[in-house]
Amino acid sequence: MSLNRDIVLKGVKDAFGAPAAILFAGMLGFGAMGQANGLDIWLTSATSFFMFALPGQVVLVEMLVLSASGVTIAIAVTLTATRFFTMCLTLFPQFPEKQRSSFYYHQLFHK
Repeated sequence: MSLNRDIVLKGVKDAFGAPAAILFAGMLGFGAMGQANGLDIWLTSATSFFMFALPGQVVLVEMLVLSASGVTIAIAVTLTATRFFTMCLTLFPQFPEKQRSSFYYHQLFHK
């Protein structure tokens, strides 16, 4: 599948503005939360790099500050990520059928 250069540039242009400002504000707030709770800048940066959802990052920091166990933290962060599962299931039929792999259907329905 080739990408049209004009479409990509329009997408990049649309990404700047409100979406970029909201993302920047969220990450700035998360960094402030990490610093206020005494977390190292490297740990705070690593969570932003490896975790792509701010709610999971906030739960992780709060539970680290409360000295929760690793298993409890993992369960809580996983539960915050379950919303992505429902979003994926809702959006999956929107993809053109020729771009869908039968492998995913098999994995989803034949367990």
